Amino acid sequence: MDDLELAELSAVESRHAVLGSPVRGGPLGRLRNASPVASAAGAGGTPDHLLILFAYAGLSSVASTSMMWGNVALLMTAASCLLALGLVTNHRLTLGAALVLLALKPNIGVPIYCAIALLRPHFVTAVVSGLISGVLALPALLTTSPMGILRGLSETASLYESYAVNSPPSQTGVAHLAYLFGGVTIPGSFLIVAAAITSAVLVLIARWKRPAPDDLHLSIATLFASLATTTLFVRLHAYDLGILLPLVALAAFGGRIPTVLVTIGAFLLFRPENLATILQKLGLPSLLPGTLPTVACLCFFVAAMIIVSRRARDTEDKTIAEVRAVPA
Repeated sequence: MDDLELAELSAVESRHAVLGSPVRGGPLGRLRNASPVASAAGAGGTPDHLLILFAYAGLSSVASTSMMWGNVALLMTAASCLLALGLVTNHRLTLGAALVLLALKPNIGVPIYCAIALLRPHFVTAVVSGLISGVLALPALLTTSPMGILRGLSETASLYESYAVNSPPSQTGVAHLAYLFGGVTIPGSFLIVAAAITSAVLVLIARWKRPAPDDLHLSIATLFASLATTTLFVRLHAYDLGILLPLVALAAFGGRIPTVLVTIGAFLLFRPENLATILQKLGLPSLLPGTLPTVACLCFFVAAMIIVSRRARDTEDKTIAEVRAVPA
């Protein structure tokens, strides 16, 4: 057997290990059991903790706000879950569908596209998904002139920012911090570009060491980098942060510190407005609507930085190492 055949066999065996049967305790089974929610529920191989995770999402501000206002936040949450599934399983169709859905909200989709496109196995998927998203936008382009579209976007953006609920005090991330500590309002377009550049840089750092076939550690690092960076930099609302849900399910793959940080972030995001009211009744100062969600975003981002740095140093948490060692 020559070197090429050996390399192909190794890639096949590696992929089979990553996609091992959940019922037989394969890595996808480990993925199901690796979240803080699973540990708290004592799931032990049953899907009970997934029900708890779904209940968390359903009872959170993301679901209630989406149902009340008809927002697309739940659709974005579903898209981020598909993104996680596509990356972890290397399933291109799932990943492509996730990217097309995320493109429906470009301020979220653009930074994630930039991160995924830097992964060699998924570059073509990202490009094709971008083209499909462009084709879906053709009807609007055919019925309205380019100048008319730009004028409409400008007018809509001005109208959007005229509402108090869409101002930095009520929004999350860097924009909220800049307003809180400096009274400065940062343009949303600038923050989208900053998010795209930062997520791309983090992925490049994560793949500093040459990735192995079906590199699960790199996939998880990319997922954390893209989602955590997007939520920290882009001007969003608390209900948009449901896209972080897959990171709760995969937190334990980053080790103890990222798990603790993600757990704190998930707690702060569950019902931030109710938590702020409780803290105020306990005698603490009144908080702006976006403060607790912003702290949660910082927790997720620090967890992502830790996971990316470990991948860059070619060191893995014991959990990921055990996943690779599971026999087919």
